[in-house]
Amino acid sequence: MEERGGPGRYGPVLAKVREELDEVEEAMKRVEDGRYGRCEACGSTISAEELDASPLARRCLACS
Repeated sequence: MEERGGPGRYGPVLAKVREELDEVEEAMKRVEDGRYGRCEACGSTISAEELDASPLARRCLACS
């Protein structure tokens, strides 16, 4: 009999959660380094509206 909720069932969900946690940790590093809110591609400021919509944004709309 197959177990309900075995490790295989949640593997994809756990991978997605881990990926999101990694993105949050990277954003926190950017805050600490003073790079948060700066586009990684062109160096321009990412607008407050863009960051409100996507707090983990690494690129401005023009470079996305």
